[in-house]
Amino acid sequence: KLMLTDYLTGLPNRMWITRWMKKLTDDISPFAVILIDLGDFKHINDVMGHTTGDELLIRLTQRFQQMASDESPIARIGGDEFLYVMRGDKEDTILQKVQDLAAIAEEPFQLEHARLNITLSMGIACYPQDALTTEQLMAYADTAMYEVKARGKSGHRFFNETMKKQLDREDHINQELLSAIDHDGFQMVYQPQFCVSDC
Repeated sequence: KLMLTDYLTGLPNRMWITRWMKKLTDDISPFAVILIDLGDFKHINDVMGHTTGDELLIRLTQRFQQMASDESPIARIGGDEFLYVMRGDKEDTILQKVQDLAAIAEEPFQLEHARLNITLSMGIACYPQDALTTEQLMAYADTAMYEVKARGKSGHRFFNETMKKQLDREDHINQELLSAIDHDGFQMVYQPQFCVSDC
């Protein structure tokens, strides 16, 4: 059980939630993954210390657990990252859940030595329309979440075809670069420089 539980919050961890999603894909049961990242958590740790950061994570977990159930679990998968999984893939239902998550998280936290406000960045990917494997779903939700952070650190985004095309393009470029390295596809070219004042 310890291998499947986050040591700080008591929530399921990445291994547990990955296995749970695998069961859903095996059953071909539609579901959505919501990857949640806290805004400026590193700043909180750096300025107020890791003890305050840990207290914040524990208090946030208590709020998240109000929305979790056997059918919609939430896991801590990284330092300040959580993954909420919900059955079904109806956009309006997912949006309501996203709004609920934001609402309970953005109420001020009164901690022992500080009063803090936080924001959430959330990326959403759905099975089976976005991806057919748990690994791909989590990667796509991560891509959508970073789109939110790039635009201002709070809010949500659904993974979409534009993001997929960008990922495919980046992968193609990486593969071409690796192939060029393996087959001596680069060459050094020297560009002469002239000082105009000497002409």
